[in-house]
Amino acid sequence: MKLTASIDLVWQLAAREAIAAEFKEIEPEHVFAAVLKFSELPANDLEKLGAGAEAVKVLTADVNAVREALGERAIDSTCARRGLRAQLGKGDSPFPGGTIHRSQASRELFDAAAKLAADAGSETLTAKHLLDAILVSPSSKMAQVLGGSVVLKMPKPTKTPLLDAVGRDLTGLAAEGTLVAAADRQAECKALLQTLSQEARKSVFLVAESDDAVRTVIGAIAQAIAKKNVPPSLQDRRIIDLTALAGNMTDGGKAEQQAVKLFAEAATAKEVILFVPAIEASRGITKPEERLNFLKTRLKDGAAQCICRVAPQVYEQWVKKDPVWKQIAEVMHVHDTQTNKLPYEL
Repeated sequence: MKLTASIDLVWQLAAREAIAAEFKEIEPEHVFAAVLKFSELPANDLEKLGAGAEAVKVLTADVNAVREALGERAIDSTCARRGLRAQLGKGDSPFPGGTIHRSQASRELFDAAAKLAADAGSETLTAKHLLDAILVSPSSKMAQVLGGSVVLKMPKPTKTPLLDAVGRDLTGLAAEGTLVAAADRQAECKALLQTLSQEARKSVFLVAESDDAVRTVIGAIAQAIAKKNVPPSLQDRRIIDLTALAGNMTDGGKAEQQAVKLFAEAATAKEVILFVPAIEASRGITKPEERLNFLKTRLKDGAAQCICRVAPQVYEQWVKKDPVWKQIAEVMHVHDTQTNKLPYEL
């Protein structure tokens, strides 16, 4: 896994913490203190590091991501950092010079952060992943400093009266035990969760001949979210099933007006992922290209996020070579027969 500049910087700050406190090795608490210090770095200091403009841009984004995560938990970085230093106290190993190494516990912390990054579909490790790993399993000293802040203070779900009236909240049904997910399709489930957890909030086309296999996969991810067996970015997301509204959404009449309102409401509720009616090859008056254009308009700029099954013919003719779809949607193939391999087709 690749390391971002933010990891290198956190590593340097953690080494300074350990050396100043006269510890033989860099402990997880030193890493946490470094992440907290990293979140406090002003933009001007980042620019003084001598890195290129692109590196500074990445560092700034990482600082903001850590600040936002701390803010969601009402963690005061300065107070927490001072509290950690008080909890750790002084060690008995004055720095002899040379290189100071991470302790085994710190190595395991970095491994846990790398796993979180991989589960989220990221190829790079950032300071935010380190913070997530720390908050998932804080040491006793960290827990004493943080108290109840370890638990994410999630915002209340956005009110979605239109979606609640016409859609089915599959995640809610799974939490109630009324939606039972099949035990198979775990490979597809994992791949879809990784795609949905990406920061870009891309929508997903599931290329499949029929609805049966797709519904099994959707049920599995709803179950995983309900059980909180998902990356942090997918915690408390809601899968809203709109597939019962399989009427013509592009007729310029009431059906289209309703669909526009539903997507607009979903755009205000970032926790919502829409599961929308499938797009088949041309049948009757509803043309695939019209449905696709409707979705393209609704999904641009990541305003809303959805999952949609498309027939293989539709994918080949209207999606595969469209540069706009490559920017706003990922594609995953779901076969009618079960497979234990990740279902991306290159």
